[in-house]
Amino acid sequence: MKNLKTLAYLILIILTTNGCRTIREIKSLAKCEFRQKEISRLNLGSVNALQMESLSDFSFADGAKLAMAFKQGALPLEATYDIEIRNSEEKTAALERTDWILELDNRTVISGTTGDRVEVAPGGTGILRIATGFDLRKFLDKESLDSMVKLVAAMKGDNEEQSRIRLKIKPRFIIAGMTFGWPGYIKVGKTFKAQPDK
Repeated sequence: MKNLKTLAYLILIILTTNGCRTIREIKSLAKCEFRQKEISRLNLGSVNALQMESLSDFSFADGAKLAMAFKQGALPLEATYDIEIRNSEEKTAALERTDWILELDNRTVISGTTGDRVEVAPGGTGILRIATGFDLRKFLDKESLDSMVKLVAAMKGDNEEQSRIRLKIKPRFIIAGMTFGWPGYIKVGKTFKAQPDK
């Protein structure tokens, strides 16, 4: 509630400097909910891992590619998250860009910003797509290849507590040429969530 009050205070300060449309979009966005709908792209060591649960699920050729990359000390992980935004308000909601952080075992491994504007119609849903990538081997140099494959598979599962890799987002909007952001980051899970984490 405190975070929403802070956001409302910012809106009031700049209310007289910008059009009503932007204000309406921000007020609706403040009440939107976010969740991880799916991971639409998941590559481990340049191998498609979307349908894989363990090392034994890969073909011989793909398994050999992973083993070679692991042996050479690099295992890049690329994941594209499709974040569903639900707007239950009677006005259109919109965000201009989104800051994001990807965490592994509660520590930041990579962060970035997507410049895609997303509009969500009243009573509708929209998709925010975030592409991430980092070297998994670099952060888990003591773990086996099979352990890393299972970790990646858990990213797609329904049990959030089993996933060691988590995505956090901070929506941003532009008013009078200035960029403002959410008071905090929202940890995106499988269920809809509106409030930033403390």
